[in-house]
Amino acid sequence: MASTACGSGTSLGIPGQFDHKDFTDAIQTVIKACRKNGKSAGRLVPTVDEGVAFHEAGFDFICYSGDVWALHGAVQQAVNEIRDRTAPAKAQPEAKAKNMAKRKR
Repeated sequence: MASTACGSGTSLGIPGQFDHKDFTDAIQTVIKACRKNGKSAGRLVPTVDEGVAFHEAGFDFICYSGDVWALHGAVQQAVNEIRDRTAPAKAQPEAKAKNMAKRKR
């Protein structure tokens, strides 16, 4: 059983307030119900830290990331690397010309 019963907190009247007592109480209610009925409690998480925290809170299985998060992370990492690796070339036109000459060989 996933904790989507509590979802984003909207059904509790506290959307996005994941630290709100009503939300955390609802999460604990779901975990207790799962244990009582021999079911696993699972959670989808976007970060390793959240995965560890939810496991410590009592979730039995953690589903890490999702296709959109993974794609976004990969694209962001690649864009950041391009920016990092090209920044010195922008500051030094001679270095840029030298890199271009190496590529033509």
